[in-house]
Amino acid sequence: MGIAALLYAWGMGHAAIHPYYSAAIRSMATSWRAFFFGGLDTSGSITLDKVSGAFWPHTWAAALPHVIEGVLTVWLLHRIVRAWAGPFAALIASLTLTFTPVTVVPTR
Repeated sequence: MGIAALLYAWGMGHAAIHPYYSAAIRSMATSWRAFFFGGLDTSGSITLDKVSGAFWPHTWAAALPHVIEGVLTVWLLHRIVRAWAGPFAALIASLTLTFTPVTVVPTR
């Protein structure tokens, strides 16, 4: 899980998030009104469909749930395979999931 967390969180500050939310984060960084109301534009007339406080810290606030989900998936796979096939098979399965590019790329 530690390897998965490190691998998935690497470069999280430069994560590619949906343009709608990244525009809102940039807008909230430049205007107090947009910051308070979660505005997509600096005047705050168009607001987000999410709670504005979720995006206050930084861009990583939009990417952190993906990292957490990826690490929890590795943990869950390990638990399931360990109960079914033993600890060695669980280690192989979770390492395979952790290092598979189709898992790493969307999670980052």
